[in-house]
Amino acid sequence: MTKIIFLLPLFLSSCAHRYAPRSEADSNYAHVEKESSRYSAERVDHASRAAAMALKIRALDSQIANQRVVIERWEANSEVPSAPAMIRNARARIDGLNSEKTALLEGQRAELEAIDRLDKNAR
Repeated sequence: MTKIIFLLPLFLSSCAHRYAPRSEADSNYAHVEKESSRYSAERVDHASRAAAMALKIRALDSQIANQRVVIERWEANSEVPSAPAMIRNARARIDGLNSEKTALLEGQRAELEAIDRLDKNAR
C-alpha cells in the first residue's frame, strides 16, 4: 500500500509529460482572445459615444425648456420695448438647439447601429 502511495505522484507526473505541445491550440486561443478583446473595445467605444450623445441630448432638451420659459416670461412682459426682440432671439436659439439635437440623434442612431452590426458579426 505504501508503494502505491509513493508511486502515484511519479505516475501522475509521467502522464503529464506525455501530452504533445499545445502550441497550435495556444496560438488559436491567442487569436480568438485578440479578436474578442478588439470586439469588446470597439463595442465599448461605440457605447460610450452613444451614452455621451444621450447626455448631450438631455442637456439640449433642458436648454430648450429654459428658452420656452424665457419666451413665456417675455410674452407676459410684452409692454417692455425689447420683448419682441427677446422672443425672436429665444425662438432662434430654440431652432439652433433643435438642429443640434437632430444632428446628435442621428449620430447616436449611427453609434447604436454600429453596436448592432458588431453584435451580429460576433454571433
